[in-house]
Amino acid sequence: MNHEWIGLPKEEELDQYVGYVYCITNLANGRKYLGQKKLWRIKKLKPLKGKKKKRHFVVPSDYKDYYGSNELLKSDFQKLGKNLFERRVIIMCKKKCLMNYWETWHQMNNDVLGVNHPPNAKLWYNNYIGIRMNGNMIRGNEDEE
Repeated sequence: MNHEWIGLPKEEELDQYVGYVYCITNLANGRKYLGQKKLWRIKKLKPLKGKKKKRHFVVPSDYKDYYGSNELLKSDFQKLGKNLFERRVIIMCKKKCLMNYWETWHQMNNDVLGVNHPPNAKLWYNNYIGIRMNGNMIRGNEDEE
């Protein structure tokens, strides 16, 4: 079985995106996890000799090998292995604020916490939804932090 992300653009196209919203599915029991993953991270190096400023580089994140941040999901992954999990990209995002928006939208739309339909909570690994968002950033009226 292929363990790559389903729906991820070609590597040469990734530099136009900040990250993506994804769904990981446990194929053994159908339980899912909705989250987001950044494609890039800042790598800091010590200053050059005689300089005070640290050096910063943008490098790829660990997205290729990433299987979510939820502890129960990670535990199931350790027990069952890669073969029983599907990783699917839902939407690619060019801004971090849009990753926050779409992750939350999909979590709410799927009722991952079981607020409207309590049995839903057993279908999802998600156990909280956390968001902080500035509407001006989403609409393009402000630069992102």
